Amino acid sequence: MGGWPSVLISDCMALKECFENGSLKKISPDQERSAASLKLAKRYLQRAEGNLEIKFYDVTLLMCYTSMLQAAIALLYKEGVKERSHGCVVVYLREKHT
Repeated sequence: MGGWPSVLISDCMALKECFENGSLKKISPDQERSAASLKLAKRYLQRAEGNLEIKFYDVTLLMCYTSMLQAAIALLYKEGVKERSHGCVVVYLREKHT
């Protein structure tokens, strides 16, 4: 019992599906929103570091995840994409940046 699922949500979808089902949407590149998301990512990372120091590992994990997600969202805004699905953010990054 336990372990990671053999198939993750990002393995089940193609980038095209993410746009077709509205999980990702093309928008005009938005530097302002990108900068705001990056600022949030930095703030969450600082919170993660503080929680790690006091050994609040569950909160640290959540703050790290949120920081990474906000950094990814910053990149999407910069490239003219709005997200409505964390799974599709992974699909987008995998297909566009690997």
